[in-house]
Amino acid sequence: MVTEVVATKGIFSRVADSFFVAFVGFFFVVGSVPLLFWNEGRAVHRARVLEVAERDVVSLPTPTVVPAHEGRLVHASGPVTNELPLVDPAIGLAVPALRYERVVEMVQWVERSESHTSTQVGGSQRTRTTYRYELAWSEEPVDASAFREAGHVNPPMPLRSLRLDAPLSRFGDFALAAPLLSRLDGFAPIVPTPAQAAALSQQVGRPLTAAGFELQAVAVPNQLSLGDLRIRLRQVPSGIVATAVGAQRGRTLGDYPVGDDALEPNLRPGTLSAAQFIHELADENTAITYILRVLFFLLAWLGFASILRPFKVAADVLPFVGQLASVGIGLVSFALSSVLSTVTVAVGWIVYRPLVGLGLLAVAGAIGFGLTRMRPKTA
Repeated sequence: MVTEVVATKGIFSRVADSFFVAFVGFFFVVGSVPLLFWNEGRAVHRARVLEVAERDVVSLPTPTVVPAHEGRLVHASGPVTNELPLVDPAIGLAVPALRYERVVEMVQWVERSESHTSTQVGGSQRTRTTYRYELAWSEEPVDASAFREAGHVNPPMPLRSLRLDAPLSRFGDFALAAPLLSRLDGFAPIVPTPAQAAALSQQVGRPLTAAGFELQAVAVPNQLSLGDLRIRLRQVPSGIVATAVGAQRGRTLGDYPVGDDALEPNLRPGTLSAAQFIHELADENTAITYILRVLFFLLAWLGFASILRPFKVAADVLPFVGQLASVGIGLVSFALSSVLSTVTVAVGWIVYRPLVGLGLLAVAGAIGFGLTRMRPKTA
C-alpha cells in the first residue's frame, strides 16, 4: 500500500526559512564549545578517579564485610542472590530471579516514508514523499490515527511487556540496590508451564501455542497477520556469579570519594580481577569521550552549515550552481568545525593536562594555516 504526496516551496519562503536556520545554527556553534570543553574535563576527572581507585582498591577473597575496611574501596567476586521471588501478576508466575522480563509483541500496521527533493530553476523546491504501509512486529502500540493515509487501524494490545528487577539482592554479606542489577544482562529463557500458558491465554483472550521458547497466537503460520501475538519470558537467574567494586558502607556498597569526584559502585557479570574491572571502566570512559567528541563536532559542523544556508538557497536560483555551493559549504563548514573543535579540545587539555593540550593547539594551528594556503592567489 503506497501513498504519494507532492509539496512545493517557493524561493522566498525558502530564503525566510534559511535565515531562521542560520539563527539556530549560530546557537549550535556557540553551544558546541562549552560542551566540548565539559567533555574533556569530564574525561580527565574520570581518568584520575580510576587511577586513584586502582591504587586504593582492596580485593576480598569473598564478598565479606570486614570492619577494618569500612569506607575503603573493596572488590570481590561471588554469587548474587535474591531471596524474594519476582512475581508476574498477569499469570501468577513467581521466579527467584534477579531480573525478569515478559516481552509481548504484536503485528501492527506501521508507516514508512521516503522523501526526494528536487530544486527547480528559480530556486523553488519540489518534495515528493512516498508513504508505505506494512505489517511488522512491535513491542509498543502503534498509533495509526497519525498515519498520512486513513484506513489502517491497529487493534489494542491485550497485554504489555513487563520488566522487573529485584529491589534488594544479596552479594555475600552485602545488600545490593536494584540500579546495580541493570549491569547483569545474562537473560535466559523461561519455558512456561501449561498452567502459566493457560493463564496468559486468558489474559490475551485467545489460545496461545508453544513455539520454541515463545508462546504464539498467529492466524497463519509463517505469515504476518494483523493482531498476531508472541510472548517471551526471560530471567537473570538468582545465583549468577558477578564482580562488584564499591566503597564499603556498613553492609552496602556506596560511592568512593576522590577529591571532588567519586567512583560509583559497579557490578559486572563474571569473575574479574580488580585491575580488569577498573580497566574496563577506563575503556568505557575513553569510548564515551570519543563518542561525545564526535557528536559535539557534528553539532558544530551542522551549525556552520546552517549559518551558511542562506548562500546555498540564493545559489539555488540556478540548480547546478546550488549543487556546487552545497559542496563548498559542506567543506568550509567541516574545516571551520575542525578548527573550532580542535582548539576547544586543546584549551580543555591545557587546563587539565598542559603538554597534550599544547600539542593539539599546534595541530589546530596547522589546520588553519593549511586553509589559508588553499585560497587562490591573486595576480
